[in-house]
Amino acid sequence: MIDNNNDKNKNRKKVLIAYKFMPQYRVDFFNQLKIELDRQNIDLQVVYGKSINVNRKDEIDLDWGIYRKNQILSFSKFTIYWQPITDIIKGQDLVIVEQANSLLINYYLILLRTFGKIKLGFWGHGRNRQGKQKSFINAFKKFILNKCDYWFAYTKSVEEYLLLNGVNESKISVVNNCFDTTHLVTLHNSITQFEVEETQKELGITPEDHVAIYCGALYKEKRIDFLLDAAKLIRQKDDKFQLIILGNGPDKKKVDDFAKQNNWIHPIGSKFNREKSKYFKLVKICLMPGALGLAALDAIAMKTPMVIPHLDIHGPEIDYLVHNVNAILTADNSIDFAEKSIELFQNPTILDKLITGCSISTEEITLEKMVASFTEGVIKCLNE
Repeated sequence: MIDNNNDKNKNRKKVLIAYKFMPQYRVDFFNQLKIELDRQNIDLQVVYGKSINVNRKDEIDLDWGIYRKNQILSFSKFTIYWQPITDIIKGQDLVIVEQANSLLINYYLILLRTFGKIKLGFWGHGRNRQGKQKSFINAFKKFILNKCDYWFAYTKSVEEYLLLNGVNESKISVVNNCFDTTHLVTLHNSITQFEVEETQKELGITPEDHVAIYCGALYKEKRIDFLLDAAKLIRQKDDKFQLIILGNGPDKKKVDDFAKQNNWIHPIGSKFNREKSKYFKLVKICLMPGALGLAALDAIAMKTPMVIPHLDIHGPEIDYLVHNVNAILTADNSIDFAEKSIELFQNPTILDKLITGCSISTEEITLEKMVASFTEGVIKCLNE
């Protein structure tokens, strides 16, 4: 008797994703991707380590993933990671890695690919948007753009950059990097009026106040000084203005010290899931002074239009924000940033229009669509 199941298992392709560390927001993606690839007769493994930042509050474990302790070396401003996973790589049909100069395993994989041992996929931005575009780091990233079999581009603008630099369109899938916004919408809608009122009392905020929120890490590229300067300007013209700051990082002390002198600033620290959503329920707008990442989706999913300056250092997720549709993009100065914020508080018609735009964007950018695009790319690469 022929065992069809055995034949099926022999023919299953094997895919490995190597990730530097496991942020909380990425777990849902990996869980859904594993299920979807399994339906396509493909086995997925994910191997990950820990970051160098011991103060991160968002790292968790993936229960079915493989943990390997990273070997980390730091030199001045540079940090290099070695992921000890050469044994796991053996037997894989496709290995997908973040396209990062600091990941030494990538060069080992490029070498294996050169000798036809594996197929290699890059996942990421294509370039370092927060560094100088003519720097050695970006020149090197450009050099290795084509040292892979397939690209999983974060957003459309990443694809455009890859095409401009010689990557064949047939080797690219635009995945639209995101987290589970559907779940976030559900959480946000579940916050009760009682919870809102209790949180307002805790913070000394009234229903009549004009409340904004900042949500993100607190470090140099986020430009916290710009945020605090703009907040002072808003408060000078609007004595009902209050600012909630969610997040942790090296500049947390700067925020705390400022808040001691200004009781309308509320530094909360890091909050996740329903706790984070509770604070968004109190506010009308989201202020983002510096480099943007997935916080764009927090604002969109929780219908909190973002005010953000035009900057070259934004992550690819800036693609999700459209001026006067679901966000307001300002000039790169605290005066214009403050004035545009005040205008939203004073003009409910404009604010409502942006909220509607956020609702539409939430339906267009979903984790389900990201998983589908990623799966399509994996299959396409394996079949080449």
